[in-house]
Amino acid sequence: MYAPFDAVLSELGSRTPELLWVIRRTVGDPARTAPEALDRLDAMLPGLESEANPSRIVRIGIACAYVDRLASCRAALWRVVDNGRAGGAIASAIEALFLLANDGFFAGEWDRTLAAIEEGLTLCDDHGYRVLTWPGVFLRGLSTLLGDGRT
Repeated sequence: MYAPFDAVLSELGSRTPELLWVIRRTVGDPARTAPEALDRLDAMLPGLESEANPSRIVRIGIACAYVDRLASCRAALWRVVDNGRAGGAIASAIEALFLLANDGFFAGEWDRTLAAIEEGLTLCDDHGYRVLTWPGVFLRGLSTLLGDGRT
């Protein structure tokens, strides 16, 4: 499935953006390819404190989600959510909320998980982002099956 994508990355060689390289390895096949990417991902985490680009914060969060490092992104993801609440990047805020819900789910923090899911789904409905609903719907379903049964 990744052969065509990997071929393009191979052509790019050293011009491949660092974050794209890390995401490919953490999302694509974390069990086998993430170990070589972990050092690079870990090196990006301190920069989240001053990162202003909501899209970059969310993309780093996505890479972290596949290798159990979302806790390192919480503060930055909440900044993305706050930016969206203030009228900023709504799509990024939705993605950040679902990443925070994912983090809460795996930490067993059901109230935090459910609140983030519901806020994200509400934003999807309010702004017409139907495609972005799927992670929230998925997490709400998992919470129903495995959580405390309140959903």
